[in-house]
Amino acid sequence: MVTKPQNNRLKLDKNRMKRNCIKFLVWLCVSLSMSLAAQDCHISRQSDSLALLSLFNSLEVKGQIYEWDFKLPLEQIDPISIKVENCRIVKLDLKLKGIVTKDKKFPVEVFNLTGLKELNLSDCGIEDLIPSQINNLTSLEKLEIDNSKLYGAIPNEICSLKSLKSISFIKNKLNGNIPDDLYNMKSLEEINFRGNLLEGSISPKIKNLSELKYLRIGDNKFSGLVPDEISECKKLVAISIQNNFFEKTIPSSIGSLNYLTYLNLENNLFTEIPILQNVSLADFLISYNKLTTEDILPIKRLHETNKILINFRYEIQDTVDESSTVLLNPGDQYILNTDIDKSIATNKRIWMRYGETLVNGEAYSYKINSYNNLTDKAYYHCVISNAELPGLNIIVKKETLNGKPQINTIRKSLCEGKYDTYENIIIDENHPRDTILLKGKAYQNCDSILILDYTFIPNSKTTISDKFCVGSIYTINNQQYKFPGLHIQKFKNYLGCDSTLIIYLEQYNEMLSAPNVKKNTVNSGMYDLDPNIYNNADQKTYKWSNATYEKTLTNVPLGIYKLTVTDQNGCIKEFSYNLNTLTAINAQELESKIVISPNPCVNNQSIEIQFEDDFNSLNQLYYTISNANGQSANNDLPLEYNQRKSTVQIFNLVPGVYVLNIHDHVGLVNFNKKIIIQ
Repeated sequence: MVTKPQNNRLKLDKNRMKRNCIKFLVWLCVSLSMSLAAQDCHISRQSDSLALLSLFNSLEVKGQIYEWDFKLPLEQIDPISIKVENCRIVKLDLKLKGIVTKDKKFPVEVFNLTGLKELNLSDCGIEDLIPSQINNLTSLEKLEIDNSKLYGAIPNEICSLKSLKSISFIKNKLNGNIPDDLYNMKSLEEINFRGNLLEGSISPKIKNLSELKYLRIGDNKFSGLVPDEISECKKLVAISIQNNFFEKTIPSSIGSLNYLTYLNLENNLFTEIPILQNVSLADFLISYNKLTTEDILPIKRLHETNKILINFRYEIQDTVDESSTVLLNPGDQYILNTDIDKSIATNKRIWMRYGETLVNGEAYSYKINSYNNLTDKAYYHCVISNAELPGLNIIVKKETLNGKPQINTIRKSLCEGKYDTYENIIIDENHPRDTILLKGKAYQNCDSILILDYTFIPNSKTTISDKFCVGSIYTINNQQYKFPGLHIQKFKNYLGCDSTLIIYLEQYNEMLSAPNVKKNTVNSGMYDLDPNIYNNADQKTYKWSNATYEKTLTNVPLGIYKLTVTDQNGCIKEFSYNLNTLTAINAQELESKIVISPNPCVNNQSIEIQFEDDFNSLNQLYYTISNANGQSANNDLPLEYNQRKSTVQIFNLVPGVYVLNIHDHVGLVNFNKKIIIQ
């Protein structure tokens, strides 16, 4: 039987065993965890050490880090430049270490240090684009690459670094706009792009940068308006936008920024500055704009009352009015006037000519009653000052007065290839117009402007083609031409310039006649005469000497008949037909008046029939070729002859002896000639 004390002891022993088991298990888990953590730490340190070594080996000049000893733990390699936390390199600062990368390229090896929170590569002589691999540094909080020669645009990959708080690219050569996604980096506290070539404007999206404290974008090419949304960056301490092209004014809502102590607006194009009632500025810099006492004086009075503003710089402002030149005629009245700062009664105005004081007081204008170019030609301006703004002299109304030049124009015409000179200026076809300024050559030593305006007349060359009738005379420009062909006329036009007329003349085909006379079939002793006019236009009119207007003359006795023919081109030719000569011509006579060649001839060759000059037949002649047996090789064919010549083509006749018969249809001509075909 177990007693009660014994039971208590057993319970105590069991509880003690449980506690010991739990302690052992906890110890075991911790040991395993520490072992795994140690293993991970070793891997991380080894990875960063290799990345650092790779970076070290990539340098062309190692500068002050040449003694890095990679046998040492990471923490001891360079405690000033390298910071290690939780087995990772979290800070790498190589600023002013005198290192130079190979070919001055960006050291991309740093992107293997993925645990980096701070990276400073300033003054390392980098001349390269910012690589897109920069997005590997996902833990990066501070990026500083100043005083280098980075160029190109700011890569959008930077905008993926969600932990980034500070970014600085001072004095580089970056261009383009600020990436739009940069305005979505809500962790950003500082933007410093001073001294680059960046352009564009500040986006209204800047309101998204709720943690922004420092905006430094001076010495760039930014332009446009400063957006009102900038006032939603409530933590802003400093705004530095000097040496840009911002214009008009800044939003008055900037006065609501309770932490703002530094505002630099110098060297822009601002023409107005609001009174920032609530802001507690220590530094307010607005010099080198286009501001006037109306802008500056209220600000100065306010901050003198508040006794907060330590550094208020306003003393130098650009000329408010644009410079201009006014041209006046002698005797003109002219008033130099300015409305700038009329609301400030304490302003003092000084009108000046070539730096010489003309009026010293409060006059808003200076009057020239009668302009004299000898005495009033000068550079004028007005200087506005105020005793409350020492050192501020605002220059307005910058004007140069000068006499109007006398303008004379010379207009002249010259022939092609000619030239003229005036005041050593050559006027020719390549330089037909010019303007010459003659200093002090007009009244009261005013300038004279001579405008030379020349017109050059080209040497004309005209080509015409025309036709005229045979036997007529072609007349153009009072010159007559009897023969066709190329004719050239050279003459002077109305301006005396050379002109050339090229004339191509042709003649209409001459009208010819192959008359055909036949005995009238009805009346004995009467004849029918067909003139058979050819070699010209088809449409013709006919007029016979016996007042007949038909083409064919019919049923007429022997006699002499004259015919006048007019064709559709207006060409006229007269023909004469002597029917009294209608007598038969004997063969012996024809033998002496007709020559046939060649004879012998070759088959398929042409033979020529030539009539002597004194042979004249009114009738159309025909020919027939017969063989030795009297068989005709062709039918009764007309002889087409011109200039007392006719051609007969021999077709497909076997070699042998043939008879060529030439005849008319009246019976007056009948002639046989033996021809031999070889």
